[in-house]
Order: sequence, then structure tokens, then C-alpha cells
Amino acid sequence: MYGWGRIPRIPRIPRDTRGRLVNDVTVPPDLAIEIESPERRASRLDERCRWHVANGVRVSLLTDPDDETVREYRPGAAPRVLRSDDVLDLGDVLPGYTLVVGELFAVLTEGA
Repeated sequence: MYGWGRIPRIPRIPRDTRGRLVNDVTVPPDLAIEIESPERRASRLDERCRWHVANGVRVSLLTDPDDETVREYRPGAAPRVLRSDDVLDLGDVLPGYTLVVGELFAVLTEGA
């Protein structure tokens, strides 16, 4: 796991003249994650993910705990649905980070 000081993209976070993080950030994040739920319609979340990447977010993820899928959105590419043994590679925004989709959802049933 990476500590904050070791993530190469951290220089993108705006700082004031004293080097402190600013409160009003206008730079889009590298990664946005939406989680589907009964209160949050999939079609609305799909629109949000598409908006994210159209406005500078490098990767937007829509997770659906019910069917255990992750939909990956990236600029210039069609959304990609990942399941079970598929690997989510976020190395371009979190260097060295990959995750097997099934492992993400396994934590929901651990200890049950």
C-alpha cells in the first residue's frame, strides 16, 4: 500500500503559498467511485460516471453490490463491465494497484 508521500500524482493537489492543501479544489480527481443502491438509480449513476470522464476524471467506477460488477469508465473508451475473476487495473492513477473484482465483493460476505 502507498503512503501519501509516495503517490507520484500527489503534486496535482493544489497548495497555497505556505504549501498547505487548499480548501477550494477545482482540479478533477484522478478517480471517482459511485456505488449503486436502491436509493441511487443505475441510469443516473451511469450518467454521472460519463460526466466524470467527460470533465477530466481519468477513471470513474460504478460498483453494483447486488450483481457484484464494476463498470469502468475511461475517456475515449466504451464502459467496460468487470466481474468475478476480472482484474481492475488502476496502475495509471494508483501506481501498482490492481484488484480482482471478486475480492472487492468478498468483504461483504466475510463473517456472515
